[in-house]
Amino acid sequence: MFKIYFLLLISLSLYGGEVVWSSEASQSVSGAELQQAIKEHVAQKYPKELEAWEKEQEVKRQKEKRQKEKRQKEIAAQSVTLGDLMWQDDEDTKTVQKKWDDAQMYCNNLQLLGFNDWRLPTKSELESIVDRSRKPAIKKEFKSTGSNVYWNVTTYEGYKYFAWVVDFADGSVNGNFKDGNLYVRCVRGGQ
Repeated sequence: MFKIYFLLLISLSLYGGEVVWSSEASQSVSGAELQQAIKEHVAQKYPKELEAWEKEQEVKRQKEKRQKEKRQKEIAAQSVTLGDLMWQDDEDTKTVQKKWDDAQMYCNNLQLLGFNDWRLPTKSELESIVDRSRKPAIKKEFKSTGSNVYWNVTTYEGYKYFAWVVDFADGSVNGNFKDGNLYVRCVRGGQ
């Protein structure tokens, strides 16, 4: 409401003849100069309103900054970004177990952190987060992982009923029947 009132005052002030621009003057005045002239006019004519509006804008900027920081913390608490990949790293990565087809569907339907383009990782993507010097054998950035076997989307060569899996107990890569219930960690980006 205040903004509308404030803009109306500026418009009436300019329309009322207090600031008059000839066609010649308007051609030689830049947008920045016009904004500065309006700001100076408003500061002289409506100093309290301008001060209140500037305070309101600062409060709005601070609120947006806090919301952005909160969002970044939420993302950091539930995901890990390495290179051009964002990995799911919430509690579900320690609890959700699915058959291979269902794991793909789970990732494709995942709505997490405002993103809906999650997918089951490829074999090479899942292998890229292995760190065999650690227990579980996963890079230190990941907080939500057990020593469990995780699906990836890559089918085992020569045998369509098997898919590759990564066992984070030791970082080994093996094949597993697709009808087994294994853990799921989704990823987005890359490819």
